[in-house]
Amino acid sequence: MVSSRPQCTELLQALPPALVLHYWEEMLHAVNYIHEHGVIHADLKPANFLLVCGRLKLIDFGIASAISSDATSVVRSQATGTYSYISPEALMGGAGGYGVANGDGSAPIKISFRSDVWSLGCILYSMVYGRTPFGHIPNLAKLAAVLDPNHRIDYPPVEHLPRTLIAALKWCLTYNARARPSVRELLSIPYLQHADKTGLPQPLLDKLQPLVTPQEFRLLQRAQL
Repeated sequence: MVSSRPQCTELLQALPPALVLHYWEEMLHAVNYIHEHGVIHADLKPANFLLVCGRLKLIDFGIASAISSDATSVVRSQATGTYSYISPEALMGGAGGYGVANGDGSAPIKISFRSDVWSLGCILYSMVYGRTPFGHIPNLAKLAAVLDPNHRIDYPPVEHLPRTLIAALKWCLTYNARARPSVRELLSIPYLQHADKTGLPQPLLDKLQPLVTPQEFRLLQRAQL
């Protein structure tokens, strides 16, 4: 389906700090909603968030999985997802700290809600640094880097964003899935609570206006950050 509504991929270029925080919070609320209803999206990426009436909406549940109330993960027969945003455990069985379980030395591909958290971290990384964490690495080497627990992701200094946001980013991109935060924990981090809220700066509104509908633009003019 082709949509005329702007996707996040159109809005991630040179984002100002206020909008990085705004979009991050919107993404967290959307993913937290599906997690609380027992759904793992399994393919979170900028193209699967649409800007609708000033809010981000999550789409494309084609490879999503529902988890029963007494389970914490699901098992898949093969890797599915988008390589620039896929978690280690969604890429190969035994990765992400789940270990080898089968008698033949292989391991099932197990994913949990923490798989979506890794993908959110990749999206946030692209908002902060203009590329995904492994975007500079060629394809085959990229997959090896995602699967390597000793690979060190580069986090250049960022002075214009809260330190807590970068700390949350690093937490999301923890190789061991069990050590990653839940989306609810990410929402509780203080960087998302703003005591003194202000509107979007006019230069930013001017940049966004061609990308949204008149109704969405009016909502952005009233938005408080």
